Amino acid sequence: YYLAILAHTGLNVLINNAGISGKGAKGSALQAEQLLKTYSTNAVAPLLFTRTLLPLLKLGAGHNVEQGSLIVNMSSILGSIKLNHPTMSPGA
Repeated sequence: YYLAILAHTGLNVLINNAGISGKGAKGSALQAEQLLKTYSTNAVAPLLFTRTLLPLLKLGAGHNVEQGSLIVNMSSILGSIKLNHPTMSPGA
């Protein structure tokens, strides 16, 4: 339904704002499967989703050439090495 509406106007803003984190696995306890799932969800999926919506973003930019379209890739504290490292975290 939404794609039918957007097919005429395009998309002005895409916000990629989702992700996963391993369930408390640290250091030597990390498993390759868990790392691959996290990377796939947090990096590959937003890229593929953005690529899928790129024609709608271009269409949206064409309707408003001065402002164009915007792609926002949000992170969280989970994306911060400093804030997730035990010796670098606030209060550590």
